[in-house]
Amino acid sequence: MNFKHRKTYKVNKLLLIAAGMFFAVYAVISIYNVSLQYTIEEMEKDLAQLEKENTQFYINQTQSSSLDRILNESERLSYTDVGKVSYVKKPSVSPFAVLSAE
Repeated sequence: MNFKHRKTYKVNKLLLIAAGMFFAVYAVISIYNVSLQYTIEEMEKDLAQLEKENTQFYINQTQSSSLDRILNESERLSYTDVGKVSYVKKPSVSPFAVLSAE
């Protein structure tokens, strides 16, 4: 081989190596982008599911704290209305509370 052909051979070899590296890097970046897109889609699905659950929990919490529900539960548990309230008086010398005589 003469000098001109060796130079062309080396240039072609370098171009082929550079093209191969370019395509390898391009493939890795493409695979990364696809996996990243898949991850984003999964997170969006999870977010939508969590928003549905949050709405349902809010509805359940609202229903549980409604006055009608509290009254029904107190009736079911046999709670009665308070007619007379007695207060407990704690003397300063004793750690035990005693009922006040009213």
